[in-house]
Amino acid sequence: MADPATVEDRLTSVEAQLKARKMKDGWDKAQAILPPLATVVSGIVVAVVGYYLTGTLNASIQRQQMQLANVKEMREQLQVLGSDRPEPGALRAAAFTLSAYGAPAAPPLFAALVQEDLNSHGDGRSEAMLDALRAIGLSDSAPVCDRATRIVDSHHGRYSWATHLALIRLIGDLECTSAAAALQRYGPLVAGLSREDLEKYKRAVAANPAPDLDSVRQVQVELARPTHLVTDSR
Repeated sequence: MADPATVEDRLTSVEAQLKARKMKDGWDKAQAILPPLATVVSGIVVAVVGYYLTGTLNASIQRQQMQLANVKEMREQLQVLGSDRPEPGALRAAAFTLSAYGAPAAPPLFAALVQEDLNSHGDGRSEAMLDALRAIGLSDSAPVCDRATRIVDSHHGRYSWATHLALIRLIGDLECTSAAAALQRYGPLVAGLSREDLEKYKRAVAANPAPDLDSVRQVQVELARPTHLVTDSR
């Protein structure tokens, strides 16, 4: 009769061998499955990344093409605004068309406005540009408010008092809260009505047209509007 201890030892050995074989078989199966699975997963990742990059590239190309088309069409309208002898009604029509482009039209409109500040045709084109900027700002105020604020905050004689006044009014119409600090800095320039105060203000704005006491009063009235008394909430 076999020794029970020996039998038990053999059974334990056989069980261990079976477990080892089972683990080996499982690992062999996994090795057989993993390479194809890795290939499939890798292919999916490459396809997804490729699709994303292709879509991004196509969107970028389409965006650039649209921007180029917009620039070409906006240039035609800006040429009308800059012409010496525009046809009746052409100025306001050109400005209205530019406003339809939204925020991208704001920079060239500001550039045209500043150029008109130097030329002063006196035929209403500045008002047309301001109306276009106001229309853009009603749907997207940030680009209009930011540029208007920078011009108003320039006190080095580059811009006329009339342009400052017009843009202060525009800032108020659009309720540009981000302009509060700039308007507060502008206030002291027109705080007084003495000759000395006027000379100080003349140094802050362009020489043509030269500001007078009536100019100062107009700016004072505009700065006193309730929409200009807000604080910057950012």
